[in-house]
Amino acid sequence: MRRIRYSLELGSHLRSIRKEARLTQTQVAERSGVNFETNICGYEHNRRMPDISTVILILRACGKQLAIVDLEEECPTPPLAG
Repeated sequence: MRRIRYSLELGSHLRSIRKEARLTQTQVAERSGVNFETNICGYEHNRRMPDISTVILILRACGKQLAIVDLEEECPTPPLAG
């Protein structure tokens, strides 16, 4: 499972996932219902930031799922020195 932070890295990860699925941007747009010209391309090149529901649509179009991980459970904050 890939872990990404919701940041400017998101676009390159979406592009990588799309390419792994051997899909074009147009195919992802058609499968997800997300507009190609204003969105898919913009997301992959970090010119636009999708909301979480759009990320889910794009991932599903590529045959992937979104797993949300509670980072505090995985990496607890160390106790404060007192």
